Amino acid sequence: MCAIKSLRLALLASALALAPAAANAAAGGNSAAEQIARINESIAILTAQKAELELRAQIAQRQAEIDKVTGSHPGGPGGAAAAAGNALGLPVVRSIEGMDGRLRAVLAFNGGMLQTVRQGEKIAGDWTVSDISTGSITLTRGREIVRLGPTL
Repeated sequence: MCAIKSLRLALLASALALAPAAANAAAGGNSAAEQIARINESIAILTAQKAELELRAQIAQRQAEIDKVTGSHPGGPGGAAAAAGNALGLPVVRSIEGMDGRLRAVLAFNGGMLQTVRQGEKIAGDWTVSDISTGSITLTRGREIVRLGPTL
């Protein structure tokens, strides 16, 4: 919805920017052929700008869909956990790897710091990594339990 409003505003701004040039050409006594050529040029520019803005809107829409599917946005799958994690200042899970039951997770904290953790280790805020599975990690602090899944 926001992308469509941006598209409309950009098209309006482009049209307004080109209007004075067309008015000056008409007032300058140029021939009809010259005026038509300028108008056609303006139409070509506006059409290209419209196509670019539509493409940008499609890209933004697809990125929002990807964010929703991967859970990198609180509205996506695991959204409650992501929202809880953000509210508690917890890191996001970048990856989970390992084999034979010896899994480790790479966590990304605010500010870009990365930390590799294993089950039983503590992280900032007195949280303990109580479980690591192939799809998520579980953090505990007293009676609080938070499950976090990987994001891109």
